[in-house]
Amino acid sequence: MQAKKLVAALVLAASCSAASAVPVLLGQYTHAYGSAAGRLNPGGNDTLAGGYVTVSDQSSARFNDVFDFSALNYSSITSFVLTLNFSQTFTDAGIFSALAESWSVRPGNSDSHQLMAWANTTMGQTLTFTSANTDTFASMVAAERFDLWFSEWTGGADAFRLYDAKLAVYGEPAAVPEPASLALLGLGALGIGLSRRRRNKA
Repeated sequence: MQAKKLVAALVLAASCSAASAVPVLLGQYTHAYGSAAGRLNPGGNDTLAGGYVTVSDQSSARFNDVFDFSALNYSSITSFVLTLNFSQTFTDAGIFSALAESWSVRPGNSDSHQLMAWANTTMGQTLTFTSANTDTFASMVAAERFDLWFSEWTGGADAFRLYDAKLAVYGEPAAVPEPASLALLGLGALGIGLSRRRRNKA
């Protein structure tokens, strides 16, 4: 009876440890764009400079890039955090120029896009994508790839400079028994064995 109680307590402790898991950083990827050594030429036919790509709404083949996270070891993914470094999402200091340009990030060509900030000089912006705010979240998780794409919602010819994009993937790692839990289970098994041995001798 005591042995059964001990086993039940150990199983409960192990399950409580697993249930307390919180999302962690599973992996991080940086894509630096441009024609200089070590930088990437993304999909599409947008113009490359040494340290950036000029993303244009007039391109016949629009900018597109893929972050492949299939090598990660995880049990679930809860969010993608995208950090962009860019400039010239409007072309001068005039407020009317800014109002005439409206760029958005659309992961996986999502309808639930997120707006980019207005910027003339270089700035960074961080956006978080989850199943609650992105209609393509589940399909990207299933395909194990984050597809990056941009859209522009106003008339006229608009463009901006994209220097780099960094994707952080958050979620729960694949379930692996914790060393402490394994040690507890081992001690429990040893205790059960000793208890039975004493009973047999008696």
